[in-house]
Amino acid sequence: MLSVWTLLAAAICAVPVSAISQRDLIHGRQLLLDLPERTASLDFTSADERDKFTIWEHRGLSLSKPSKGQVNNASNGWSFIIRHVTFDDEGTYTLRNHFGATISSYTVKVNTNREIIERVAGEKLSIPLLGLRQSDATLRFYGNYSSVILVENGVPVGKEKPDYINRLKVTSEMIQILNVNVSDLGRYQLTDNKGRTVSNYTMLLVDQHPHNPGVGFLALMLLGIPCGICFCCRKRICNRCRTNKSQTVESNNLNTVPVSIPCSNTVIDPVGPIGPGGPGQGFQPAYVPQNPVYPPDFGVPPAQNYTPGIYSAPPGPEAAGFKMNEPSPNAPLLTPQPESH
Repeated sequence: MLSVWTLLAAAICAVPVSAISQRDLIHGRQLLLDLPERTASLDFTSADERDKFTIWEHRGLSLSKPSKGQVNNASNGWSFIIRHVTFDDEGTYTLRNHFGATISSYTVKVNTNREIIERVAGEKLSIPLLGLRQSDATLRFYGNYSSVILVENGVPVGKEKPDYINRLKVTSEMIQILNVNVSDLGRYQLTDNKGRTVSNYTMLLVDQHPHNPGVGFLALMLLGIPCGICFCCRKRICNRCRTNKSQTVESNNLNTVPVSIPCSNTVIDPVGPIGPGGPGQGFQPAYVPQNPVYPPDFGVPPAQNYTPGIYSAPPGPEAAGFKMNEPSPNAPLLTPQPESH
């Protein structure tokens, strides 16, 4: 029986592998940990293991004030929040139940914030402290193979320099450099009171900032012009233009109907060689009139290029090769003359 209780206690005190998690956060970001209802305490161990203490514990119906961060009530328990994490918040956070057994454990790692900032000449550069106290902030500028201390322990010492007169401003939340120019190009390093790098900002000068597609919509809203109405009006105008255009095209099509020109029913057959059929027998089916200007297309059979008329009149004397004033070839050469009385 004793062995059973021993195994049960060991199972309760064991920390499941799935409950251990790693949290990587940038300096100044928020840390949020869920505390289930069975959580009795929250313990903290620093990254260097020098500091070990209980942040919060649940005592009956009352809640103790946490030594760091905040504990808020939630629907399924509580939650532990640190608004802006710093390097002092690195370490292990352990949740324990009323028996002292570990419910879950979180290892928090805080990283340096690194960003590239683009500014137009004349604008201001803002460097947030990211949860760092003003008295612990030190800002250095690196550019043109030189370095300058602008802020030391929260004091703007760089304002005494000719390039930074009336251009440095320090508050509890940020450090600002006003009216930036070409001489401000470079890297800005923010450190805490222990020399740890909180942020590294690299400033670049640009001609203008990238266009924001939402600016046009915002401008319309500021002017009080409903975008939906503008779209409907534009759509109605476009439909009207399309209708007018289609009507114009139809009217043009109606005005351009080809007019048929009546042609003569008399078709004069060209004179062909006198063959066995004689001049009065009409055309031969295999014969195609030749045009000296446009030579025939030898790739297509002649019978396909000619379409006979619906009605062809018999060739007259002119078509048969005779003229009205010329005698027939069968007439005698000498015609008897009437005797004169």
